[in-house]
Amino acid sequence: MKALIIEDDPISIIILTQLLSQVGINAESLPTISRSIKVLSAFKPDIIFLDLFLWHETGLEFLEYRRYNPTLAAIPIVVTS
Repeated sequence: MKALIIEDDPISIIILTQLLSQVGINAESLPTISRSIKVLSAFKPDIIFLDLFLWHETGLEFLEYRRYNPTLAAIPIVVTS
């Protein structure tokens, strides 16, 4: 199983990555929505962990993008902050 973590806080990334690793989930983390969108087609995560309060963006922007993308709409999202 693969997870994408969209998070800009290094400590949150470390904690979440370690927790996911302990249950056998491979996690990739990216600090921005724009970078995440570029990686999504190649990485193809099974689940996405999304920080709603990023430095220059909000997770709501990603949710809006996901809403109009059928491939992403099928991927479950866990909202973090």
